[in-house]
Amino acid sequence: MIKRKNEIIKMIPMKLLTAENQYAINNKEVKDHGLNAKFPQLESSNSAPLCNDINSFLRFKYLKKNLQINSIRQIAGSLAKFVIFTEENSILNPIDIKQISIFKDSLIKKAEQKKLTFQSVKITLSHLQGFFHFITGDKIKHPSWNFSIRIPRISHNKIIYNRYESVQLFQCKALSNKKNQAMIELVLLSGLRASEVINLKIESLARHQDKGYLQFNSYKRGRKNTVYLSKHVMNTLDSYIAEERNKHYPNKDIDLGFVFTNMTGRRLDNSYISTILSKANLELKVLQKNITFSISNLRHTFTMNMVNEMLKRGDEIKVIEEVIGVSQLHMAQHYIKNK
Repeated sequence: MIKRKNEIIKMIPMKLLTAENQYAINNKEVKDHGLNAKFPQLESSNSAPLCNDINSFLRFKYLKKNLQINSIRQIAGSLAKFVIFTEENSILNPIDIKQISIFKDSLIKKAEQKKLTFQSVKITLSHLQGFFHFITGDKIKHPSWNFSIRIPRISHNKIIYNRYESVQLFQCKALSNKKNQAMIELVLLSGLRASEVINLKIESLARHQDKGYLQFNSYKRGRKNTVYLSKHVMNTLDSYIAEERNKHYPNKDIDLGFVFTNMTGRRLDNSYISTILSKANLELKVLQKNITFSISNLRHTFTMNMVNEMLKRGDEIKVIEEVIGVSQLHMAQHYIKNK
């Protein structure tokens, strides 16, 4: 009988995190929801050793890396797929590079058959890679587990949204509040990556006369990045900060400086923007609108529009490269060629 993920993933009260219980008491979900906050744990009698290692990894990511519960649940779901795979194929030694390759190929095959999305395959393999890096840190106990998993780079047909389609997006209920609207505008109208929006700090916002810009460290580019904001985007941000964000801070001690926060003033989950777009896509599907929005295509739309405008002005390649945020000349030429 084929198991499902929800048969393996059990949600236990936070107070059952024994060894780290004192640390957990001071952690964010416990402060917000009490010791009855639920924490994911994998349980399967046929894969007890593997599940124990995975549970140690989940606790490590939550207690030491400060991930939110929703992120931990997503990781648990990915690793539950691997546990089910090892049981279905009667694999005695799951920590083996050949087995990982077979598992990876099976996911890609399902994606090609449209049973999974390529994005979910990439996320699952990324979580699995993190798990094995965690395991191989103990070289004495597991001397032969020092390997890495190559995550396949999936190429997609890029979409450029027109003005009408963009208007349809901003009319969705998912973007009815200023926070969600500002976050999507930063992606579509300023070209920020989702991680850059999530990690944006108040101190990154700057103004010169009537113009606004952002300055922050870009992990991808390895240096300080400057992004100029249109007057419209700046007004949306100002309105959100004044009317919504600052109302969430009766106690200034919990203000961690992030522009976009949850109701307790803490940083949003990495998947927050994807969730906004998923809700918007569902609304549009119900309304029989043949449009699907994604973060990568929103950024691609911004980039292509920017390249087009700069080409019309006669700007040089080096200038375009700096503005659109690519670090190699051939990448800038790739965007220009597509125009």
